[in-house]
Amino acid sequence: MQTEPTYARLTRFEVAALLFVVVLAKVWAIGASHIYDDAFITYRYALNLAQGHGMVFNPGAAWEPVLGTTTPGYTAVLAGAIRAGFDPVNASLVLNGLFDLCSAVLLLSLLGWRRWSGALAVLAFSSMPEFVRISAGGMEAPLFLLAALLAIWLQRRERFIGCGVAAALACTLRPEAVLLVLIVLMDSRRSLAALVRILLPVGLIGSAYTAVLVWYYGSPIPHSVMSKAKMHGGSPLLDTWREILEQSFLPAGTKLQIFYLLLLPFVCVGFWRGLRSRSGVRPLLLLSLMMTAAYLAARPHTWGWYYYVPLCAWVVALGLGLEPLVERAGHPLLRVHGERLARITVLALTLSVAAILWLVTRYREDHVASRVYAPIAAWAEEVDLAHGGQTVQASDIGAIGFYGGGGLVYDSEGLTWPEALLHPSAMDLVLTVLPDYLLLTAVQDRVRALRERADVARAYYPVRRFSARGETDLEPEIDDLTDHWVQDYLLYRRRL
Repeated sequence: MQTEPTYARLTRFEVAALLFVVVLAKVWAIGASHIYDDAFITYRYALNLAQGHGMVFNPGAAWEPVLGTTTPGYTAVLAGAIRAGFDPVNASLVLNGLFDLCSAVLLLSLLGWRRWSGALAVLAFSSMPEFVRISAGGMEAPLFLLAALLAIWLQRRERFIGCGVAAALACTLRPEAVLLVLIVLMDSRRSLAALVRILLPVGLIGSAYTAVLVWYYGSPIPHSVMSKAKMHGGSPLLDTWREILEQSFLPAGTKLQIFYLLLLPFVCVGFWRGLRSRSGVRPLLLLSLMMTAAYLAARPHTWGWYYYVPLCAWVVALGLGLEPLVERAGHPLLRVHGERLARITVLALTLSVAAILWLVTRYREDHVASRVYAPIAAWAEEVDLAHGGQTVQASDIGAIGFYGGGGLVYDSEGLTWPEALLHPSAMDLVLTVLPDYLLLTAVQDRVRALRERADVARAYYPVRRFSARGETDLEPEIDDLTDHWVQDYLLYRRRL
């Protein structure tokens, strides 16, 4: 029987250096990236839960309770942090950094502490812009990744009850975690005792979780999933598939895409090496491929943080794909200079990544927090949105909902307001509820829709603009606006 070749292992000092870069990346990213608007939705749910209003977005509204978040588990974690006296924004950033640090340790362990595959994977995990951005965005993705890696790590060590608990809890973080349950069960199929020990906590926790959701919300499926399927369904097949495959294997939207393309052959080799062996990362690679296949089949409207697990598998495969090349190229030098050269090389790579991260985050300008979120918070306080009994309709409900406190927010996308799905357009919704304020994304189709409806245009006038690009024109020309989503909002006030 062919045995696994022996690879050099990381020293404790090298592991400490790699983990230190992970910490630096997360700390520096906080100052260089903004919170996702969707994260503020979770924050508001968490605040309401912590304050005793229940896990709802609009306490006291006739249509509540509605589960407008796909991550009740992460919401509960943040609610616990709030009850302990922490701000939800800061708590999410600190916790996500800790989750990523733990994930890096588990990755190294699952890779067998191998020097080159482990170092390359963790350094890529620290430095890839997609990881840096998502971790600092306040979403649940880092906790979901940690739960998945923990379940795999426990399963590989035959701690099957713990594996079942971790996999079940992962299902409260992301719906895709059901694939994780299938994978750990398939990997344990040769032992009936192992299957029973995994299924027992999965069944108990899953049944209790489902029962609570059905009792409180009437359905175990988050309403946000159904609303996204209706609002964004029917997108062109090939375009959607291309976007999903790019996000999974060749992240789009960055200047580094050509660089990623050059690395893709090594990633493919790494997937092949990891899947054909019984290595600890094989379940992670399978989970990544199954998630991508599920997205291709369902064609949901996905965002960057959906791909945190596939991107983690990408960097692991990169490490596995480059490992033989590095080992082969470095063998003559190692034979002459020994371990000292290898340690110096790992340290030099680590310091280089740290320096690049510092330069990128130090001089990267992100104006969303200062030009969008801070002005929205100031305006909400100015008009006393939390206590003044005023209403807002918006498609991006996160920041204005969070900073608006207890103000009633009508969600035109239908994530937290089911009635939105019963109307053909956002402008029809405006005439139905007549909100005091209308927050409109400053893109061509949204502004054009308002101006073409004379009844709505007569009833509302622009009062503020919150633009990451610094735009101030309250009545911009349609052709001057972009045709894709940006964090640039026009705020309209209803005429009395």
